[in-house]
Amino acid sequence: MKKIILFAMFASSVSFSGIFAQEISQRNVPSVILNKFQQEYPKALDIDWKKEADLYKVDFEIGSRRTDHDVWYNNEGKVVKHKKEIAKRDLPAAVLAKIKADFSGYRISDIKQITEAGKSIYTLELNKLTKEWKMTFDSTGNILDQIAD
Repeated sequence: MKKIILFAMFASSVSFSGIFAQEISQRNVPSVILNKFQQEYPKALDIDWKKEADLYKVDFEIGSRRTDHDVWYNNEGKVVKHKKEIAKRDLPAAVLAKIKADFSGYRISDIKQITEAGKSIYTLELNKLTKEWKMTFDSTGNILDQIAD
């Protein structure tokens, strides 16, 4: 039950934060945040900044595969949340085992890892002919959310 409550709080913060987002120029990002970002991601491409309430969100891509990342910083330059695309091979073994056991024959796509407060959850889509699920798992393979799409 605790996991469901935590996920619900997380999901609501994600969905409401986008409502109040305002695109900003990089020159309007505090230097402590910009310096931290540039140190951590010196090869970032297609960088877009937004101000969401009291957080600064940066959307960017990295690498030859142009992997998407969203990182939220607080005013002190500390990372509050990080959402990134990942490959199937990067999913925890427990998540892959749960999918294999309960969703055999489904194709996995649109995989993202969301890390907040030191804990990660994984969102993905499962597709099989005319069935599609949007799923959220914790790192131990527990299903936190499952929506037919």
